[in-house]
Amino acid sequence: MRNFVIMFLASVFLALLLQGIGMPIPYLLAPLLLTVFCNIKGYKFKWQIKWRNLALIPIGYGLGRQIEWATCQKIFNELCGIGASTFFLTTISVIMAVIISRKTRIGIESSLIGNMPGGLTQMLLLSEELSGVDANVVTIMQTVRLISTIVVIPFIVLNSLSNTHDFSSLIQGNVPNFLSFPEAVFMIATVLFGVFLARLIKIPTPYMLGALLITAVLNIVWQPVPEIDRTILKGAQIFVGIQMGQAVELPKIKELRQHLPIIISSSVVVIIASFGLGYLLRFYYGYDLATAFLATAPGGITEMSITGLNIGADVSIILAYQLFRLIFMSALMPVLLKGYFNYRHTTA
Repeated sequence: MRNFVIMFLASVFLALLLQGIGMPIPYLLAPLLLTVFCNIKGYKFKWQIKWRNLALIPIGYGLGRQIEWATCQKIFNELCGIGASTFFLTTISVIMAVIISRKTRIGIESSLIGNMPGGLTQMLLLSEELSGVDANVVTIMQTVRLISTIVVIPFIVLNSLSNTHDFSSLIQGNVPNFLSFPEAVFMIATVLFGVFLARLIKIPTPYMLGALLITAVLNIVWQPVPEIDRTILKGAQIFVGIQMGQAVELPKIKELRQHLPIIISSSVVVIIASFGLGYLLRFYYGYDLATAFLATAPGGITEMSITGLNIGADVSIILAYQLFRLIFMSALMPVLLKGYFNYRHTTA
């Protein structure tokens, strides 16, 4: 418990420093960088994943209240663009995976899973289900891409929008609309029920998506749900950031250090491709650049949605694109990859 308190307070302190100098998403970036530093220096501390899971619930609530009926109609009308962007980014990732496999000793199976833009957690779970996949390689490749995305993309988005948006209110937070006690009990019970259902039917990232979907349903069919206190969202981001940093371990980095340049280059190529794709979406659908870029960015639904929430982008659109990709990666990609790997093993 002592380590928990020390790590949390240190993350808050660093986040306040980063916020003071204008760094993007400080409450996610600070604990991530601090945890990576501690792991590299050999400072061990216990951090249970259940704390991250609990933190995802208020984040899911905060994201779900961004979705309205008009948003759903808009998403339905743009399914072609959503599907095409997912196919394009997946194709680029596959090409880079083949290049990495040929230029290094990393197997094609591990390289493919490591390069897929489906989020660290989902790809790690998938690596455990497929034979011939090195989970260590997948962890490093996905973590490098995740950190690159989280560090690079907010800077690009903020700098490109600095002349047209004022983010000060988002960084400092807004005054929340407080619930009455009966309303608070009802909302908490409903959100927890959504999480329970998501776990029951095995939805990916159930703690966030369960809360998100049930909140979105309430927001659409009932009435606009109250805003959540941004202090709670900031604390939740710290919990998530620490858990992300836990994936980076010094032995894993040493094992693949000779391959890090090409792995980082692959991440940069995919980020550039998503940036170009974001410009196309901006041209065809009229999104602002922040929304278009974060919708196509290969950082995972949790990370990109949090970033969008912090910088004032259209979170509902970001969720639509990222959620479609998550479903594709969780439902269809395992079937396609298993078929491909089985074909390779039978013909080898």
